[in-house]
Amino acid sequence: MLRVLLYLWTQNMTSPHADDYDHALLLEVLKRYPSPTLDRVYNGAYWRTIQDGESLALVKVPETWQPEIVAGQGNPNADHVHKSIRYILNMEQPPPIKTTLTAYQEQLQPVAGLPLLRTQTIFEALLMVIIEQHIAWRAAQRAQFVLCEWGGRYIDHDGQRFYAYPTIQQIAEADPDDLKILKITHRRIDYLIALAQQFLHNPPRITPDDSGYNNLLSLKGVGAWTATVVMARAFGIYETVPYADVAIQAAVNHYFLGKGGRASKATLETVFQPSGGGMAAQYLLMRWVLDMY
Repeated sequence: MLRVLLYLWTQNMTSPHADDYDHALLLEVLKRYPSPTLDRVYNGAYWRTIQDGESLALVKVPETWQPEIVAGQGNPNADHVHKSIRYILNMEQPPPIKTTLTAYQEQLQPVAGLPLLRTQTIFEALLMVIIEQHIAWRAAQRAQFVLCEWGGRYIDHDGQRFYAYPTIQQIAEADPDDLKILKITHRRIDYLIALAQQFLHNPPRITPDDSGYNNLLSLKGVGAWTATVVMARAFGIYETVPYADVAIQAAVNHYFLGKGGRASKATLETVFQPSGGGMAAQYLLMRWVLDMY
């Protein structure tokens, strides 16, 4: 019966604009990540472990974009898992490069069909971005992977291990010494634990609007850059160009000006238009990852 239910679940579950997106391109970008954690590439498909309370479900998304639950722990709700993977894939609208970002066609065409993945939850986005503060990208990737190992939440399938992040409660109850293995600063470890404790006992209201952004800024360890990136990762909102991002600075010089080094904030303000500039910057960053890693 479970096999029948999961088979039925895979029917007609693609997003309405899936045909406009490039599955192979998504896999190529994800292959550039040195320490993949949640978003995995295996056997020609995209894989993601979805959390449903204490339960886990492993979802495979092949080139047809038709998601399939292939394994589970506990009692995950198939409808919740489906909604989560559709949310993560973020293909409810046509690719913006083909609609609102036509001014950047020349520079962004190689990543035109790339879906910009979202996190399953706002807390997941916060974990990622707090770790990424003031640290090299490869080191941040490694720290995120080690955090998953420490949490011990995973599904083994076909000889592969597919991780989920630790639960909020696991991090809230962690001793700071437990997280030294992440090799990030003591201050950021304290931020992770304090945020988990707040989300566990008095969760802040983080919505995809200015109010949510301001509520993020009220959290310990969250400044303007962190709030901007969390809004992007969690909600797909790229309204602000992260001018301090060194990779974007380098990408602008490379793709727009044809030179090395990093572009100034003034140059970035000239390149990225007020409308759509944040989204264009994110796609440019994805091209940088594709070409340089």
